[in-house]
Amino acid sequence: MADANLPPILNAIEVYMAKQLDELPTFSEDVATVLNIKTAYQVNKGWVGDPCGPKNYTWEGLECNYSVSLPLRIISLNLTSSGLSGIISASFANISSIESLDLSNNHLSGPVPKFLKELKSLKFL
Repeated sequence: MADANLPPILNAIEVYMAKQLDELPTFSEDVATVLNIKTAYQVNKGWVGDPCGPKNYTWEGLECNYSVSLPLRIISLNLTSSGLSGIISASFANISSIESLDLSNNHLSGPVPKFLKELKSLKFL
């Protein structure tokens, strides 16, 4: 085929293998809450898949606990300078294990909601 004018039809091969992930999925209420927050505030981050897993692909702005005895929980949410506007949504109260919530450098209005004091794990606001 020395006279062929076209390149070869097949010039590479790819092999894929399914990998078992040992991590549990993120607590479903935490997932639903951050997705509600993303929609309500039109958060422009590449949040796709499971927020906490796999560990190397945790969503931008989130930190999770990776305790063996618990389901994965969101413990930190950093939405600083994310263009948020309006009042602070009551949805934040649904992330019951949150320890740190950073909403600085946004355009939020209104008083600090009382429900934030009900978050027993919250240490940083």
